[in-house]
Amino acid sequence: MTREAPLTTDATTEEGPVSGNRWEGESHLALMVAACPDEPGRVGEVALLPEGQLFILGRGSEASNRMTFGRLRPGLWEASGPWTLRQMSRRQLAVRAESGSLRIEQLGRGELRVAGQALSVGRARVGDLIAIDRHLLLICVERESTIAIPKLFPRALIPGFGAPDAGSFVGESPTAWALRESAALAAGQVNPVAFIGAPGFGKRVLAQLVQALRQHEAAESPLVCWPAGALAAEHALSSLLGDRGSPGAVGEASGGTLWISHAENLTPACASALVAWLSSAGSFTPNGARQAECSNARLLLTLTPDPPPHVRDLLERVPVTVTVDAEIDPGDRALVMHHLARALVAESEAAVEAWCDANGQLRLPVGLCESALSTPRSAHQLRRALWSSLGGAAPMPTEGGRGPTRQLPGTWLARDHFDEAVRDALRSFMDLHRLSASPLLGSRVVRSRGPFADPALAVRVLREHLASTAKLLPDPRDTELLQVSYFAPKAKQIAVAAELGLAYSTYRRQLKQVVERFCEQLWLSEVDAVRPEC
Repeated sequence: MTREAPLTTDATTEEGPVSGNRWEGESHLALMVAACPDEPGRVGEVALLPEGQLFILGRGSEASNRMTFGRLRPGLWEASGPWTLRQMSRRQLAVRAESGSLRIEQLGRGELRVAGQALSVGRARVGDLIAIDRHLLLICVERESTIAIPKLFPRALIPGFGAPDAGSFVGESPTAWALRESAALAAGQVNPVAFIGAPGFGKRVLAQLVQALRQHEAAESPLVCWPAGALAAEHALSSLLGDRGSPGAVGEASGGTLWISHAENLTPACASALVAWLSSAGSFTPNGARQAECSNARLLLTLTPDPPPHVRDLLERVPVTVTVDAEIDPGDRALVMHHLARALVAESEAAVEAWCDANGQLRLPVGLCESALSTPRSAHQLRRALWSSLGGAAPMPTEGGRGPTRQLPGTWLARDHFDEAVRDALRSFMDLHRLSASPLLGSRVVRSRGPFADPALAVRVLREHLASTAKLLPDPRDTELLQVSYFAPKAKQIAVAAELGLAYSTYRRQLKQVVERFCEQLWLSEVDAVRPEC
């Protein structure tokens, strides 16, 4: 087999793979860029390494058998240019695929580490990391030469390379694209759907993707998020079915999707109520009411394996289940790590100072990525590893709340969940599609203005509530900072900081403090909304 340059044009048909590639249909070991501080845009690129051929990794394009990296996507291969890293030798590594592993030999300068061991010649298997000093981190993966074009997933929602899609799902491996297809299949179902998997392996973002796909087909499709276990047991049934004129989650989701997260925490009463609702063609009776109501909401469950017996009884009524494997593709794990790092940069001044350059560009150090990716981890574990590397004793930005954390009768969210929802609503304030999935739509302040015949009205009420609450902050400078950063942004936050005459790190620190005060103000309004009348 002779090597030929990968194609750089799109597929000619939707049915077949990229034509003209003599490697079609074959699976190969490959090297994927996991980190490169000097060329961060190349993270996620892969180089296919057919068995028995020798490839040279190096700077420039002089070598005839130069290793070619590119972006492998469904029906598309985009070859990248040669490496320009000044720290890389013109002949840095010699790599040959042999017997299911890669033989890697050091030719140039700098330290070579294979699976954490410094050596001059070594072998790497799928999942092993290959580090070239502090400049480049590669990971050994297995890839087919072409990825099938999705048949169900709409092209309009395909994200940029390595970027999160509409549901915050990240991944470029064939497994990731197969999961997107599963989400698209589930989105078209009228029957209940369940995503089952261990925490941190993607079932939540797949559920978000299902709703994004449904709203892509029908923009008016509402979403009600109901986190099982977030409410005290004595209030859970009333919150689910409604109570004395106050609509519950089942009723509010009529015509859309009722997403019950952490369904393994459903109380027996709630699980039985859902079984009765599914068994009676959408009929249910609110708690304490005499007259039955009807809801045609589509049920979506996310839960961990091995739920209690009463939840298993509910799952027997769910005809469509998608099992999310408790293992992330090694290459996708690197992309998820970068996505999580960007989220932490948006929340933490320490992350900005440690990982970003003067222009705010994320440049994760090779050593940090090598440590975080050295063992298989869930997304939760990756996030904790990133946060721990900052050396702070404080909890991660979205974990832990301030003020009272007791459950209030009839509220949807505990304090820590509430604060997290506020921060997400601020970030998505200008994105009405993303804001339409905010858990704050279930807050008592918003619900007291309903019911809403048009879900867009609920989003408008939420936007008005956020903007008006900002004006109640004692310091008008806090209101102004929220205005230019979230409610009426004229530029990216880096430009906003420059316009205000602040260093970006100072701006981020001040904004974080203002958001904390804003969360406190919103929480007080929520407490007032549910305070019992005397």
